[in-house]
Amino acid sequence: MRDLGVWVAEFFKLLGGRRLHPLTTQCPICQQMVLLHVNKAGRRHVFAHARPRWQIVRLKATPARFIGLVDAPDETSAIKAAIEQFVIPPADQERLIALRDQ
Repeated sequence: MRDLGVWVAEFFKLLGGRRLHPLTTQCPICQQMVLLHVNKAGRRHVFAHARPRWQIVRLKATPARFIGLVDAPDETSAIKAAIEQFVIPPADQERLIALRDQ
């Protein structure tokens, strides 16, 4: 019965000429006004703020050893962040590679 009340309220908003949903809203991250409901523009804007996640792997022997996951914008900064975060010794720093996580 509660759902019927919501539908009735939305119907009266529609009859009164009011918009049911806002067309623009403010992004909580960058405070920019973003259009909504137009080709999923608002969702794409928020996902653009997300940083990709990288898998850090040490190539020393077969099989390669998984070190951990790091959030960084690109491969080189992911390796630098992994060196700081996981305290990698200087001898092993040249053997690190970063693979983009799915």
